[in-house]
Amino acid sequence: MVEVLIIKIEILNVVIVLVYKSPEANPQQFKDQLMKIEHCLENLTNPAPNIILLGDFNLRHLKWEHLANTVISERIPGSSLNEQAHANDLLRMCDRFALNQQIEPTRKENTLDLIFTNNDELIRNIMITNTCYSDHNLIEVMTTMGNRPSKPVQIPGGGDFGKFNFNNKQINWEQINKDFTEINWEEQLENANLNQCLENISSVALKICSNRIPLRKRRKRCRLERERRSLYRRRKRITEQRSRTLSQERRKRLGREIETIELKLQESYKTQERQREQKAVSEIEKNQKYFFSYAKSRLKTTSSIGPLRKGDGTFTDDNKEMSELLRKQYDSVFSKPLNALKIDNPNEFFMDMIPTSNHISDVTLSHCILKKP
Repeated sequence: MVEVLIIKIEILNVVIVLVYKSPEANPQQFKDQLMKIEHCLENLTNPAPNIILLGDFNLRHLKWEHLANTVISERIPGSSLNEQAHANDLLRMCDRFALNQQIEPTRKENTLDLIFTNNDELIRNIMITNTCYSDHNLIEVMTTMGNRPSKPVQIPGGGDFGKFNFNNKQINWEQINKDFTEINWEEQLENANLNQCLENISSVALKICSNRIPLRKRRKRCRLERERRSLYRRRKRITEQRSRTLSQERRKRLGREIETIELKLQESYKTQERQREQKAVSEIEKNQKYFFSYAKSRLKTTSSIGPLRKGDGTFTDDNKEMSELLRKQYDSVFSKPLNALKIDNPNEFFMDMIPTSNHISDVTLSHCILKKP
C-alpha cells in the first residue's frame, strides 16, 4: 500500500508532498504513485515553488545522507530486490527535481522517516527525540517560511455570515430561494454605485439568513484540551533547550522531563476518553444518537502497550524489552509446584479414593423426577 497527499500553500509558494509506503508495497505500486507526484510537480506554475517531500518510506537498508552522497547503482547489502527498486525510483525522482534528504536515523539504527527539499535554506532546524507513543522517533522541523495570514475581505455593511450554521439539515432552502426572488432588486440597486450595490445585497442576504438559518453553537473548550496545549508548548520548549545544550547531565535531565510530559499527555487522553464514555452511558435515554455515535466510533480501535517501567524505574517503549517485562510479570503471579505433592499417576490416585461399595455408575432421570417439585 502506498498513500500520497499533495498540498500547495499559495501564500507561501510551497508544495508539501506527504508519502506513506508500507513495507509490503510492491515496486509497481510505488512507481505509479511517484509518477503521479512527478506529474503534479511538472505542472506547477511559475514562480517555481519550494518543494518539501516527506513521510515514512520504510527503506530500512539505506544509509541516508545528502542525496549527492547516496549510491544507487550497486545493490545495498541486506536489502531485497523490491527495496532496491523502491530506492532507485525514489532517488531518480529526487535527482530530477533537485531534492536533498535532510534526516538522520529516526528509528533506532534505521532511517524510515525522510524529508527532502529543493531548498536547503528552507529548513532552519531539525530536532529528533524519542517518544513513548511510537517506535519511531519524533521529528520536529523548523522552517524559515513566514506565517503571513491574509486579512479577510471586509464587505461594507455585510455583517458576519460566519455566525450562521449553513450545514444544518433543517434549513428550508426552498423558502430562502423564495425570499430572494421576492426582493425587488431593481429598486434595491437603483442609482447605486458598485460599493453601495454590494452593501445593499449583503444587507438583504444577512436579513434573510437571520430569519431562516440557525446560529452556530459555540463549542466550549475542554479543560483537558487547554492543559494539553500547555504541555505541548512546554515539551517543545524543553526539546529546543535539549537540542542546544552540550552538557550530558542536563540533556538526561531534560530527557526525563520530556518523558514525564508525555506520560501526562497520555493520561490526559485516557481521562478524556473515560469522560466521553461516561457521558455516552448517561445519554442513552435522552440522546440515543450520541450514544450510538460514540459506540460506532469505538468499533474499530487499535490498542497500544507501553511505555512500561523497568526495574530501575526508567520507562521503555522497545518491543523486545516490553515483551520480556510482561513475561516476567506473568511468571511472577504463579506459584511453583512442590515435587512432594506431585501426582504421577492421576488414574490410580483418584480411583483409590472411590469407595468400593455404593458406587454410583449411572444416574437415570425420568419425566416424573424432573417434574417433581
